[in-house]
Amino acid sequence: MIGRLERAGDLAIDTWLMSCRVLGRGVEEATLDLVVAASRRLGASRLIGEYRPTAKNAMVAQHYPKLGFGAFEEAPGASRYVLALENFAPPELFMTVGEASG
Repeated sequence: MIGRLERAGDLAIDTWLMSCRVLGRGVEEATLDLVVAASRRLGASRLIGEYRPTAKNAMVAQHYPKLGFGAFEEAPGASRYVLALENFAPPELFMTVGEASG
């Protein structure tokens, strides 16, 4: 994932790239949990995600709504979604997620 902290305390998700082989297996929820924790450490109050439909990404058209993001803004060729970090409840995961030390 690639994101940027914006002036208003929003962390804008620029890129969320995942293999289609892991979609629907809980990896999205585990990834979001890590991103929320990192965003809070940076002082963000909201996550902003954007979906731009293409011929190859229809299977993730509902990615943000499935993760609890609400509709935020419609623009030509894109839909933006928002998740208030104060309302985020960590999902129950069947896997253990850790961070590697480098």
